[in-house]
Formats: sequence, structure tokens, C-alpha cells
Amino acid sequence: MQGLIAFLFVFSIIVIIHEFGHYYFAKKAGILVREFAIGMGPKIFQVRKGETVYTLRLLPIGGYVRMAGHDEDEQEIKPGMMITIVLDSENIVQKLNFDDKLIIENSVPFQIEDADLHKDMTLTGYFINSEEKVTLTVSKTATIVESDGTEVVVAPVERQFNSATLWNRIKTNAAGPMNNFILSILVFIIVGFMQGGVPTNDAIIGQVTEDSAAQVAGLKEGDKVLSIDGVEIHSWDEMTKIVRSSADKALAV
Repeated sequence: MQGLIAFLFVFSIIVIIHEFGHYYFAKKAGILVREFAIGMGPKIFQVRKGETVYTLRLLPIGGYVRMAGHDEDEQEIKPGMMITIVLDSENIVQKLNFDDKLIIENSVPFQIEDADLHKDMTLTGYFINSEEKVTLTVSKTATIVESDGTEVVVAPVERQFNSATLWNRIKTNAAGPMNNFILSILVFIIVGFMQGGVPTNDAIIGQVTEDSAAQVAGLKEGDKVLSIDGVEIHSWDEMTKIVRSSADKALAV
């Protein structure tokens, strides 16, 4: 069980670092990042900061960054759908609620006939108990409460992935794998230091145990053996070969 927990923890760290690469360069390029998710499946926690909602999901087997217009699953909008909307004092839509289990203060029911939340930023349809079709302006900072309760920001076309320059799109896509590559180098360096550096084949004395031949000979940890019985030593392998072939002989080091 501890091994599984350790694996999931390390895997989550790798995922976070990978996805942060995409997230960081998307933000720098002006691409709207709707969601930064850790885990997959049903949402168990969310907090929205600025334009991005940060979610923790039930299955700890991955994660993702939802960039507007980049292979994302947008909330499905069909003619005839009944939702609730929140309007400001100028009748501009500030929130669209597709979660039928959520009741939002000051919201009003609205039946959708058509919606353009990318270019024209309009919502067309009917208020409840009215046969008059209206077209409302949707704010470019409006939010959408999706059917699972996740609240994300609308994505005008200029904030979408494909509107970014080619170079910015390349950097955003490559940033995740690049972060993992950098992480692997850092882990290699850290492990190397923890193990006392990279192993070498030099004839250098390591730990000297009590009453060992090395201690009797006066050798200390870190000493480098230069010669044995006048024979020059160039490697650990050479030293051990001579010692093993002279097990019953006194050697001058």
C-alpha cells in the first residue's frame, strides 16, 4: 500500500510539472487557460483564480490543462436548451449556468435558440413565459457553469489557441515534455549527490571497517592507492586483482 501511495505521489508531481509547462507558456502567449486539473474523472474540488479554475479530480492517474480552442471538450449548447443566466444592469450576460442542480442568485431562466460565444459574443432565445425572441450581448469576461458544476471563462476567438502566433503555439506544446526532461536531469543530479557522486573506477579507499586489512595498513577513507609492491595502480580493478592474487602475502602500499 505504501508503495502504491509513493507511486501515485511521484506520478502526480511529474504530471503537475508537465502540465505547468503548458500552462505557463499558454499564459505568456495570451491563450486563455480555462482549467488546470490534477487527476481525471469527476471533480471533487475547485477554486477559481482569475481566468483559470483549478480542480482536483477523483482519479489520481493524470491531469490536464484546458486551453481555449485546443482539443478541449466545451460545454455542449443546443437549440431548445433551458439554462439560467445572470445579467448586469445593462442587460449584458455575465454568467450562463448549464448545471440544473445549481441555483444562482439573481439568475433568470432562458431558452437558447442560438449562441455565439467566440466571435459575435451573443446569446439568442427566449425568457421564460415570453414569446419574444431576444439577442443578448455576452461579456467577454462572462463565465459558464458547465453541467458538472465547473465554472470556466468564455473564450473569445482572440484568446483561443489557434489565434496565437506559430512560435507561441510551438512553445506551448513543447513546454510540457521539456519540463519533464529538465526534471529528469535534476533528479539524476540530486540522486548522484545523495549517493556521494558518480561512481568511478579510481583506486580510492571507501569506508574502512574496524580491524580490516586496510585499517591495519593505515589506510583512511578517501586515500588513493598509487602503487602496490612498486607496481603502479591506475584503477580499482587493477588494485583488487593484485590483492586477490596475493591473499597470503604482505603487500607494500
